Amino acid sequence: MTEDETDIDVDTPSDDLESEREHEREHESGSGSGSGSRSELDEEGTTATVDETASSFLELEAEMGPTGPDPATGTGTESGASGSGHIGSEAGTETIRAQIVGAERVSSDVVPHDYPWQIKATDALALELEIREQTVTAFFAWPAEGPSDRFARLLTVLEIPPDSFASLHGERLLVTLEDGYYVPVIPSTRPRGSPAGVYGVYAGLAFTLAFAALALTGALFDLWLVVLFVLVTLLVLPVATAIDGWYLRTQTDWGQGPWFWAVLAAIPGLNVFSSLLYLRTRRRARPLHDP
Repeated sequence: MTEDETDIDVDTPSDDLESEREHEREHESGSGSGSGSRSELDEEGTTATVDETASSFLELEAEMGPTGPDPATGTGTESGASGSGHIGSEAGTETIRAQIVGAERVSSDVVPHDYPWQIKATDALALELEIREQTVTAFFAWPAEGPSDRFARLLTVLEIPPDSFASLHGERLLVTLEDGYYVPVIPSTRPRGSPAGVYGVYAGLAFTLAFAALALTGALFDLWLVVLFVLVTLLVLPVATAIDGWYLRTQTDWGQGPWFWAVLAAIPGLNVFSSLLYLRTRRRARPLHDP
């Protein structure tokens, strides 16, 4: 549902007056205690709903048992099949935050035939996601049967062990709209790289700019300085870019090619412009997990 399609209720002055009169009549008739009772009932109902939701996650965790997927390998114990596609193919270009509010084991027959993820298992795991005050459902193959690597990668992104499925309740993650359905943004491989790589990118870029400034002024270079420039250009900057790029690729919605940027970082002259552009795209990346 889009924002344009959302119904907006507009209170008219007559409605406000009528509400005030009704409130006065209730107050005069001694209905204050009744309102308090209704408030208490609402609170009790909310608490009961939360308890029921938590219990449903615990029950599903017990059903999965030791057959759940292993985030370290990306597959379940029953299958070694790997998933297909990468972030770019498993997600669109726009991402928004969603919160996991429910889970249920359902028959795969209830999965829409045009759902973007193919569910080959007999049963499916239905995750209820709350997005902008509406609830949608994302489907995964039931971890106990068939390929379950995508769900394993989701657990890895959320930093949840396979035997702690109940911890999914309340977690926030990125989702994107694909073929008309909201689906979680999930990387194609386990987490790789490190965010510390960006410091190497900054250091290599700063050294390259300083070396270029000295070259433009015609200053004399010692041999060790030239050797250091070669090492920074061919080793430090490309490696740091690859390390940071893989971190972005597997733990954010960046969705670009780490090796592409690493190769550009190894080309003298061009690496200055490519590194600046790389850092600019990096600033737009959003982490997949929002603890």
